[in-house]
Amino acid sequence: MIKTFIPEAMKKGREEGKKEGLKEGLKEGLKEGVKKGQLKVARNLLKLGVDRNTIVEATELTPKEVTRLEEKK
Repeated sequence: MIKTFIPEAMKKGREEGKKEGLKEGLKEGLKEGVKKGQLKVARNLLKLGVDRNTIVEATELTPKEVTRLEEKK
């Protein structure tokens, strides 16, 4: 009984670990994609001459992040 329980428990643990890892990976990937989109929009708004406060409000970036983009122009 114990001989079959241990491998089954290990298999179940690995499967649960894979699921959790995939879930976390997707969550992080989505978060990164959203951030890239926000930065792209902010860069475009800066090119159009939109003021920093409006960009912060529209993109939900921090003022510091927008300032960094301005400095990279």
